[in-house]
Amino acid sequence: MADKLFKKKIKLGYKQDFDVPEKSEKEELYYPSMWINDTELPLEPEDVGKTFTAQINLEVTGVDTRSGSKGTKFDYNFDVKDISFQESN
Repeated sequence: MADKLFKKKIKLGYKQDFDVPEKSEKEELYYPSMWINDTELPLEPEDVGKTFTAQINLEVTGVDTRSGSKGTKFDYNFDVKDISFQESN
């Protein structure tokens, strides 16, 4: 199974599933969030809103499944062990 992880980039954005369609010209994508505190990263306040490439090492701490009318959904839990950023040119 782990071999499959390195074969492709996995996009994590998802569309919110509403029972009542909202009037919107463009459906917004939502992404999982991650926060880090008490650690200095090579980021500055002016970097807010920019996209960077990073490599993270994580430990899988849980995989749960939920079944519903739209099929099986998965919830994943991780402990992030470390993170590194690629230098930008």
